[in-house]
Amino acid sequence: MALYHAGQNYRAGEKIGWLARMAWSGFAKLATYRTLGDLHTAQSGGRSALGIAEGIGDRRLVVWIESHLSMVETDLEQDETAFGLAQSAVDLAQESGEPILIGASRMAMSYYHVQRGEWGAARSVFDASEVIQAQRHALLLLSEMWAIYAEALWGSGDLHEASELVERLLEHTRKRGERHPEALATWLQGKIFASQKIWDQALRCFEMALEEFEKLGSQIGLGRAIYQRARLYRALSQHDQAVQYASQALEIFTQAGPSRDAHEVRQFLAGKAEA
Repeated sequence: MALYHAGQNYRAGEKIGWLARMAWSGFAKLATYRTLGDLHTAQSGGRSALGIAEGIGDRRLVVWIESHLSMVETDLEQDETAFGLAQSAVDLAQESGEPILIGASRMAMSYYHVQRGEWGAARSVFDASEVIQAQRHALLLLSEMWAIYAEALWGSGDLHEASELVERLLEHTRKRGERHPEALATWLQGKIFASQKIWDQALRCFEMALEEFEKLGSQIGLGRAIYQRARLYRALSQHDQAVQYASQALEIFTQAGPSRDAHEVRQFLAGKAEA
């Protein structure tokens, strides 16, 4: 439905030469395709929308597009492009002083570091922002941003702080009906439980997240939930199940396009990834 309306708006803008309408519709399509996991479509559409936004001088829209496009490029392992987009968004957002733009841009920069396993850098992106820290108690700004922040905390070894943030984020997203961020938080809660070797709770979280991602049509979220289930089964020395689920995740990643995820799963199946 979101893609239908975005397409309608884009065509209407194109018909009358309303570039701003085309650019904002292009951003909506970028964000939706990224969530669904159609990365190559998101990439091409995002680059087109960015060109229009830059052409009309809409700096606010440029930040939104650069932030989401950076995360797409990160998943496609276009690291130089991804970092450049995130840095540009961070700089423009800081100039604007708008908290929502600062949150979106730093979300993209932290995501870049998270996917590369650079946990200290991922966390510092948020820790260094007074604007974000001021909103932390109320969890304002973007729910997806808080999920990435929590993952950065988890990756840097601060399980207590990560768990506390995830618990509050789950309550927050459930009240607001934000299903995709809630699924992200549930998936991350599973990773925290797995780090604590609370296997039954971890598996329950991964299965809940998997079910929700599947309902939402979020292919990358689905693949990542299945892959975490594979890692859990390997940790329990249930190797047949681990290979089964890792193979399912690899098939999803191969179709959706996140080459970094696909590479990690191949390493896992070859016995080279950490359990």
